[in-house]
Amino acid sequence: AVPGGIAESTYVLDPGADPSQIRLQYNVPVEIDQTGKLVMNFETGQMIESAPVAWQDINGHRLPVVASFHRTGDQQVGFALGEYNPAYTLTIDPTLTWNTFLGTGGTDYGYSIAVDGSGNLYVGGQSGAG
Repeated sequence: AVPGGIAESTYVLDPGADPSQIRLQYNVPVEIDQTGKLVMNFETGQMIESAPVAWQDINGHRLPVVASFHRTGDQQVGFALGEYNPAYTLTIDPTLTWNTFLGTGGTDYGYSIAVDGSGNLYVGGQSGAG
């Protein structure tokens, strides 16, 4: 998991499973930035997922596996992986780390804003239907 992550999707593949069968479909075009993060731009904001991390637990040791997003279409990604042992369980773990969605297409009012000790931002207000 990525510190400060908003949501996490973890894919645990049984021994022998084919990770190339994993496809993540989005309703907007996706980009992979120079740091390997998955970026989705919507009319009302942006979502960013961290570059995935992957590993295998073998004989009591957690062994990292090189992992990255791989575009399989304008609105679809899968995972590209380095060498791993298919005889053991494989875990792939990207994390949603940022989004800028706030409000609606209608009238929005921001009445208060606060930041907590962990750096999380909170906005209080009202959103009307657009």
